[in-house]
Amino acid sequence: MWSTNPQVRLGGHGGKEGSRVGSRSVRPGWSVVVCAYTFERLELTSACIRAVVAQPEQPEVIVVTDHNDELGAVLRSRFPGVTVVPNSQRRGLGGARNSGVAAASAALVAFVDDDAEPSSAWLAGLAAGFRDPRVVAVGGDAEPVWEGSSPAWFPDEYLWVVGCSYRGMARDGSVRNPLGCNMAFRRDVLVAVGGFDQMLGRIGNVPFGLEETELCVRLIKADSSARIVMVPQAAVRHHVPPGRQRPGYFLQRCFYEGVGKAQLRDLASSAALSSERSYALRVLPVAVLREVAGAIRLDRPVARLFKAAAIVGGLGAAATGYAWGRLRTPQLAERLQARGEHAIVPSDD
Repeated sequence: MWSTNPQVRLGGHGGKEGSRVGSRSVRPGWSVVVCAYTFERLELTSACIRAVVAQPEQPEVIVVTDHNDELGAVLRSRFPGVTVVPNSQRRGLGGARNSGVAAASAALVAFVDDDAEPSSAWLAGLAAGFRDPRVVAVGGDAEPVWEGSSPAWFPDEYLWVVGCSYRGMARDGSVRNPLGCNMAFRRDVLVAVGGFDQMLGRIGNVPFGLEETELCVRLIKADSSARIVMVPQAAVRHHVPPGRQRPGYFLQRCFYEGVGKAQLRDLASSAALSSERSYALRVLPVAVLREVAGAIRLDRPVARLFKAAAIVGGLGAAATGYAWGRLRTPQLAERLQARGEHAIVPSDD
């Protein structure tokens, strides 16, 4: 069962405590949290906010700026009807999301990346997943929108590198965790387990993110009857800038994914990596064989061989990151012992 202890604490050393939410009556409906951190994506962020505001459900819209007061001022002037708040916790996506949850007043809280645009039926699709009272979190699809043409070498199995739905991913039914760019939670459940771990989230352009995976593992550990599901009708379009279309970023992101999975193993258990094992042992070998076979048939042979090389290289980078992360086990153990020093989302009580 869910713990409602107001002393639920997560995170590590060096974080800021979030402000107490305070007692409140949670209203039905939706709060949508958009986390922003840079002027470089101002127009994309604005397009995202407009798409959220246009949802038929008329959600409460909360924009969290990650330690960028100037950006907050600009967004307030552009969108006077939107709540713009600063990240009151540690810099990074985990703290920003928690600040959004603290400001939210609706029973359901959705998160969308500031460079993604939800479809008009986005919230309706997410709401369908919550019809089952056991469901505590719902996710949807993310379609890549490449700036320019999509790289010929980029395998569909690795679209998670750019935060999008990928080949081999479950698009419907129960999953371990949704994509971070398109997900929703019951707010009371988020508060009960303490919210996102602010030590795990992406900071700026550093391609490291684990907080939604760790949170979902923690949700199921708190209540084994809870469900996390995907609904294909809740879709967003996720923009992919040129900087994330380069092989260097691809390998760097795969490396940090491996580091993150090493941390997940310590924060949860080796069983939490079952999805990754299935992906590495089943999805990726089939993908390599498909591309090599296509090259032998002379069906775009150069592109297919580059794709096969990217699949193998990405797996190698992730494995290297995982090994490096495992070598840091003593530091991670210290971090685990430090959990409980900094509240993330304080209880409403």
